[in-house]
Amino acid sequence: MRPYHKLLIVLLSLLGMGMVVAAVTQAQELSSAAPGVRLTIATGNAGLTATAIEETIQAEMNLLRTQAVQTEAAKAGQVATTPTLSPTPQQGRPANAITAENAGAVSQQALLEGHDGNVRVVDFSPDGRLLATGGGGDFVIRIWEVGTGDVVQTLAGHTGLVLGCDFSPDGRYIASGAGINDGSVRVWDAQTGQLVRELASGFVEVYDTRFSPDGRYVASANGDQTVRVWDVTTGEEVYVLRGHTGNVLMVKFSPDGQLLISSSGGDNSIRLWDMATGSPVGVMSGHTSSVWSIDISPDGRTLASASYDQTVRLWDIATRSQVAVLEGHTGGAYSVDFNSDGTLLVTSAADRTVRVWDVATRTQLTVLQGHTDRIDSAQFRPDDTLIASGSSDWSVRLWGISGVIVEPAPSATVTPLPGSTIPMTPVTLPTLPPMPTVPTQIPTSTMTPVPLAGSNSPIDVSNAANLVPLQQLGEPGQVRDVDFSPDGTRLVTGSAADNAVRVWDLATGQTVHVLRGHNGVVLGVSYHPDGTMVASGAGSGDATIRLWDVATGSQLRVMSDDLSEVYDVAFSPDGRLIASANGDNTARIWDVATGTLVHTLHGHAGNVLHVAFSPDSSVLASSSGSDHSIRLWDVESGAPLGVMSGHTSSVWSLDWSADGSMLASGSHDNTVRLWHVASLQQVAVFEGHTSTIYGVDFVPDASLVLSASQDGTLRLWNVGSGQEIARYDHPARLDTARFNAAGTQIASGCGDGIVRVWGLPVDATSSGREGAG
Repeated sequence: MRPYHKLLIVLLSLLGMGMVVAAVTQAQELSSAAPGVRLTIATGNAGLTATAIEETIQAEMNLLRTQAVQTEAAKAGQVATTPTLSPTPQQGRPANAITAENAGAVSQQALLEGHDGNVRVVDFSPDGRLLATGGGGDFVIRIWEVGTGDVVQTLAGHTGLVLGCDFSPDGRYIASGAGINDGSVRVWDAQTGQLVRELASGFVEVYDTRFSPDGRYVASANGDQTVRVWDVTTGEEVYVLRGHTGNVLMVKFSPDGQLLISSSGGDNSIRLWDMATGSPVGVMSGHTSSVWSIDISPDGRTLASASYDQTVRLWDIATRSQVAVLEGHTGGAYSVDFNSDGTLLVTSAADRTVRVWDVATRTQLTVLQGHTDRIDSAQFRPDDTLIASGSSDWSVRLWGISGVIVEPAPSATVTPLPGSTIPMTPVTLPTLPPMPTVPTQIPTSTMTPVPLAGSNSPIDVSNAANLVPLQQLGEPGQVRDVDFSPDGTRLVTGSAADNAVRVWDLATGQTVHVLRGHNGVVLGVSYHPDGTMVASGAGSGDATIRLWDVATGSQLRVMSDDLSEVYDVAFSPDGRLIASANGDNTARIWDVATGTLVHTLHGHAGNVLHVAFSPDSSVLASSSGSDHSIRLWDVESGAPLGVMSGHTSSVWSLDWSADGSMLASGSHDNTVRLWHVASLQQVAVFEGHTSTIYGVDFVPDASLVLSASQDGTLRLWNVGSGQEIARYDHPARLDTARFNAAGTQIASGCGDGIVRVWGLPVDATSSGREGAG
């Protein structure tokens, strides 16, 4: 059916022949030039007045006219005139556009489900027909057709939480960035789903990605406290902008492309940069906590910012001064977005609400409720007819007022906007090594837990090659950390999919407790030495340390000090203290009994990724991403004791030998290294892994050290000889692995959502230490 036929049928039912004739004539003429569009008027329009319907018809005729001009220009090899995306309130709006006058009538119009974890970012295509969403769980970007709610493309390749996602100005490409365990910036073809270019990789985290208005550049907000700008065509890094003293959380170009603006977690500031020179040109200060989101009004005069301090603020860009504070959210504010003419703002927050504000009067117009968890992102559709929101409840919701929806036909293509002349020919990226195959002895077809039936023999050099999987524990998504209880009967795990902490009974393979409360990915877990409690720490969007009662599953305490992320937590062996590794470049030591902060340890020049107490609880070791170092601290005084340097990239994991004389470390440089603590000297380098090592752990007698890697392998190394003596392949990346206290079992946490418990079979030959521990 031709578009004007469908339009005619609906209009006749609503209006009458006299009002339709002119519109149909225009539609017939224009649709022949833009055949890929069909117009539908939703049933909610039945209550519209004749004037409103005339306005709707006119708006849709304008859309068809624009597309016809673009199509003819394309045929002639010319560039079409840019359709405005910033109409005045009186002209060019669809009848169902959200305005200050009708914001109170906005309601949920659609629920989009399909992500396997938190939805951290949403972004409409410039023509409003598509919506891109990204997040955790499966680490993919989904492209949805707004008119039908169907997923039309899935962009797979990231190996960490997708935090940034932005359509290019012509709608042809998407720039994305991902968090922990990925740290890459990628450019994708939005139509084919193919990866066009990887601009960067190896960062600790990429929090945001953004195209410049002319499509020439991509900027990224990074966990190493920098803003980086790349030339999309060549892939070359143009600028590295330094000045923030905390993770950079968002970047935004001014409408004219002359300024780049960034916001930060650690220093709570907003900084402005001259794109012509890369020079800093101003700082805006006023927020009292992390600034998670910024947006610039279409006229380029006003900046809006959303912060974890629960406020939204408006700033005059020319004077760098704050002009208003919008209060109403009761949780940290995570996103802010202007509508097309700058008259409205939409914000979202940890209080599970989306709010719409009148910019001129600084008043809240409506509160949209429906999400059941933190809302990380909210954005207006370019024509202002919808608001999209993405939440940690794994859903995307569309909000609006019933009206006209423009749907692309199945064969429709996006016409490039003017100025999109950059040749973006897909490039061939280096082929990653194939994922190791799963050993036949690892059962993968069933998730039915089975009782442990392994030997009590400790794992040592003589038998390390004889391990078998004794148990499989199924998580809903990627397993980020594991820890055995002191008696080895239970296991605590942290999940990337649902932000939960789970306590497992290893005898039955059943969960004892599912501990909920975090609003971000659980990155670190630790059992208290007496087995009565567990600690957990979470990443972006939460940044808290929580203590839980193992017997009851109840939350005992929440500890936070305006942290940007908590990458790791560890109890001291004496049980008095807990240490945290934080995204603000600090390690912190807390009193377990009171929850008070004892020390904040400054010295690292990048995110602190891991912490580990010495066996006598007197020294804390910490490792970092950006500075690649390991630092030692006196626990009593908080004074620095020394630095170990040698790794050439982020150091993700640490462990002490039982006698406190050695440290093992695992790094993004694919090596495991051993260090002599007293001299601070490196004594060995173990090489063999082909990707980042996220976990290292000594066996109790320090004869072996294990390593868990993104290459999907668990490896055991002979400390005395430096030789790899065993390798156990997994079907996906490994983020963690630990020995139990007796050294008889290993738990490995895998990206396939399964925790595998390894040990010796009951008929294994004893090494002479049967029953030890």
